[in-house]
Amino acid sequence: MKCDTLLSLAGPEMSIAVLFVHCAVGIDRSSNEAKVHLIDNQEPYQDEPPQYDTEGSFPAQQVMIRQPPLTDPPRDYFAEAILVTICCFWPTGIVAIIKASEVQQAAARGDRDMAERSSVSARKFVCLTLGIGVACLVLVLLLVCSTRYSSLIC
Repeated sequence: MKCDTLLSLAGPEMSIAVLFVHCAVGIDRSSNEAKVHLIDNQEPYQDEPPQYDTEGSFPAQQVMIRQPPLTDPPRDYFAEAILVTICCFWPTGIVAIIKASEVQQAAARGDRDMAERSSVSARKFVCLTLGIGVACLVLVLLLVCSTRYSSLIC
């Protein structure tokens, strides 16, 4: 099959697929016959397709840098978050637990900046939950005392 015939069979909706095939395996257009061959004698990929650069001819190299876990991670306030969740006010306590676990995850990834931000956020939610719990306790005590001693005052 000629190369022009191959490309004419692929309509506009197939142009991306033809370009991908051209980039992935290479089409020899030097002769009248379309010859398909693997670029650089690579074996077909098994798990993931290879990544190509903007010109589409060579596989792009990906560099992943993994940082070691932090040796001195910031405080995570996990125990405090669980305590205030159980004893004070559970809706904001759950958020404090989530933020505390984010500190642990960021420290394990080696992301100091994210760990410190999550630590500050966990501390804020622990303090907020404790404040709400104490305010509710004081309010309940005032209501109980005012109803019991209202008959003595009046």
